[in-house]
Amino acid sequence: EIASGKEQERPRNDITPIIGVPGYPVSASLTVDIFVEPILAKWLGRKQNELQTEEAILTRKIVSPAGDDDFVRVAIGKVGDKLLAAPLSRGAGVITSLVQADGLA
Repeated sequence: EIASGKEQERPRNDITPIIGVPGYPVSASLTVDIFVEPILAKWLGRKQNELQTEEAILTRKIVSPAGDDDFVRVAIGKVGDKLLAAPLSRGAGVITSLVQADGLA
């Protein structure tokens, strides 16, 4: 989960860009994947990593507050000919989801 926070990172001059990330490991990892990596790729003139996408059936409903976009880590598995995505424990501090996840829903 990524939640907005107070503005903490300010450039020390007009030349040096500073990128701030949240303090919780899961939020920081997701922020780097979604926002920081594309920015750095553009700044460095290299191609952005393209994410592989697959359609899968969620094994349970994901409930989110109205108006919020949630990025939920999932474990992917195939049962017969169906690709299933099982949502993992949520929360900015649930660090085990970083190693257990196969993707995002």
